[in-house]
Amino acid sequence: MNEIQVQGTVAEGFEEVRQEFAAVVAEERGESGAQLAAYVRGRRVVDLWAGEEVSGESLTGVFSSTKGAATLVVALLVQDGVLGLDQTVAHYWPEFAAAGKGGITVRDVLTHRTGLVGRRAGSRWRSSPTTG
Repeated sequence: MNEIQVQGTVAEGFEEVRQEFAAVVAEERGESGAQLAAYVRGRRVVDLWAGEEVSGESLTGVFSSTKGAATLVVALLVQDGVLGLDQTVAHYWPEFAAAGKGGITVRDVLTHRTGLVGRRAGSRWRSSPTTG
């Protein structure tokens, strides 16, 4: 297979990021495309991409990449007494109780025991009467 070319830019001092990105891409042997962007104090310092049909403007699904950060935030909120694992979600978000979901706790959501997989096409979840 042809070598996958890494494209994009890195700011001065971030050249090693390009090297590491290229190493990961090479290890994948072109099996998937990849993108990486990093910002420091609001300034983009890394903007790289590689792979067939991947450009700097491609949209990439991130799926579960935020789970670690979300878990940390939840743990800190629980530690500080702001969020209760055994409190209902509706306590914090009253509209969530619609359609029989009033008894679902924060713990249920975090442990994937709610049975909520998605929503029907065309339906809307509203976080508040003014934003929905």
